[in-house]
Amino acid sequence: MAQMQQVATQALPTYLARPGADVNNPLFQEPTNQELLQQAIATAQTVQILEMRQETIAQAKTLLQEQHQQLASLLRQESQLQQELQTEMGIVEQYVDKIAELRSQTAPPIAWQLVSPPEVIETANIAVLTSSTAAQRQLGAAALLGILTGIAVATTLAGQSQGAKSSSRPTLKETEETQPALAQAIA
Repeated sequence: MAQMQQVATQALPTYLARPGADVNNPLFQEPTNQELLQQAIATAQTVQILEMRQETIAQAKTLLQEQHQQLASLLRQESQLQQELQTEMGIVEQYVDKIAELRSQTAPPIAWQLVSPPEVIETANIAVLTSSTAAQRQLGAAALLGILTGIAVATTLAGQSQGAKSSSRPTLKETEETQPALAQAIA
């Protein structure tokens, strides 16, 4: 406030020194009037300063309102993101729980043991790695039996389809004759 009075005191002589100012006016010559003029100038300046402050406050208020709206929007987004995070964390927890449950249900790992050492048989300068000769024999016999059974079934089906076409069925005697031959082929 003291600064404003000092500015007003400096502004009055500047106003009176202007070419259009009427310095001979007795109004300006009296010290009381000069004091009142200085107060009027100081008041006008104070009004201008207050108007500037009011404008600054209005701008600050507008800025605060915009920031308040942005903050409200950000808070809504944060709330939505928190909900999504909780949902996703729930899914992750369920997944982790399911993994733990499945791990607890799994059997302990099986320790593999070698039952018999592998044998290396050389045939015509080619090394063949086998685990057991008996197992190979059984596998070969099973394969041969499967092939013979397949041939017998195919022959039987072919005979039936031809018999259905010609309406002639094999007799009991023909069937009895083919069974021993089939049994000998299997053995």
